[in-house]
Amino acid sequence: MAIRFNDALHAAGEQTSIGSFALMDALAWWIGSELMRRHPGELFLRRTGSEFQYNVLAVTRRMAGVPGRSREVVAMNRQPGCHLTTGTWFDNSSSTKRFNWLEILASPDRFKYVVEQLEKEAGLRSPTSTPATVAPSVGPRLIAGFLVRTIFTRKKWVALAGLEDSGMGAAWTHDTLFQNFPGTEQLIPSPSPNAYVEGDYRFWFLCPTEPRKHEQESSAKDPTVAIDIDHGLLWTPETPSPVNLIDAYNKAGRSMDALISVVCPPAY
Repeated sequence: MAIRFNDALHAAGEQTSIGSFALMDALAWWIGSELMRRHPGELFLRRTGSEFQYNVLAVTRRMAGVPGRSREVVAMNRQPGCHLTTGTWFDNSSSTKRFNWLEILASPDRFKYVVEQLEKEAGLRSPTSTPATVAPSVGPRLIAGFLVRTIFTRKKWVALAGLEDSGMGAAWTHDTLFQNFPGTEQLIPSPSPNAYVEGDYRFWFLCPTEPRKHEQESSAKDPTVAIDIDHGLLWTPETPSPVNLIDAYNKAGRSMDALISVVCPPAY
């Protein structure tokens, strides 16, 4: 099923790039977290990149009954002038139109225009009501909410992946990200010849970074929070035992805003 574009909005976005990585990153995480919330356990998030698709946050679907096999839902390239590419586009790239960042930002209804259309393209059934937040969705929602908070702050943040891949089959871990968190060293994933093995991509880290350079990993400082987004667990350098995010979410009145204030580092 082809995506229906708002032609005027799409054309404007093709002419005007968003230059802020923080804004593209927050939008990408919002899209990813909403898809994860609406389809808990069916999807996972990856940081991937290659010569043509670099600095990508990808939402990938686990293929039921086929261990280790997956299918791209959307690859969100967080660079000026780049696009959000669906898995179906890779099957038929002669269809050149893809979502751009300006139309995502300016859309009056991002759920209908973006999230629901991505679901249809991927063959995911749109839920009639938003499912309750559970262990596989609380972590992505936490990261997305925190990054949205920090879009316009002087202090910048980035979510880095414990494991990422090239998009061409190679994968590698960032072992140094785990070193700040006692109790996580034994959880470091081992890169597999098949980079899409379930569970390998579950660790993400919130790191402060240098203003205007925060898309560059080299400018990121030591992480302050480690999150296992498959199981809804969070570590800080001071707590070797992880925080159960669903328990903390319930104690915070099932308010994501309140949870972020309790477990995340000060955003400013």
